[in-house]
Amino acid sequence: MPMAVSAGPRDAQWKQVDEAIGKGLPKTAIEALEPIVQGAMKDKAYGEAIKAIARKIVLEGNIQGNKPEEKIVRLEAEIAKAPKEMAPLLETVLANWYWQYFQQNRWRFMRRTTTAQAPGKDFTTWDLARLFQEIDRHFSRASRRPIY
Repeated sequence: MPMAVSAGPRDAQWKQVDEAIGKGLPKTAIEALEPIVQGAMKDKAYGEAIKAIARKIVLEGNIQGNKPEEKIVRLEAEIAKAPKEMAPLLETVLANWYWQYFQQNRWRFMRRTTTAQAPGKDFTTWDLARLFQEIDRHFSRASRRPIY
C-alpha cells in the first residue's frame, strides 16, 4: 500500500543551503541556515537545529581560514546559550571536534611537555594530557545529561 511522503517544513530551505554550497557560496549558505536554526528552535526540532548550527559553524570556520580551533570556540559559545535539550548532542559534537583538532595537530602535541603550571583556557597551548582530559570531559558530560 503506497504511503504519501510529505516534505519537511524546511526542506526547501535546506535545498537552498546545499545549492549555495555547491556553487561555492558559503556566505549565502550561512544566511540560508539562519532561518532554519530559528524555525527548528521554535518547533523544538532540536536535532535539525543542531545540524544547522554545526553546518553554519563549519562554513564560518572555513571562511576564517579553515582552522579547527575556530569551530571549537564557536561551538562552545553555542552550547552556552543552547536549550538544555540540545546540550548532550552538542557536547558530543564538541568532543569530536576536539578529537579532530588533536588528529590534525598530533605532531605538535607529541613535542609538548607537561608544565608545572595549570593550563589556561587557550586550548591551542595545552599539552596532550590536558587535551585528552577535555575530550573525555565533554563525552562524559554528554552521557550524564538526560536526553529529553
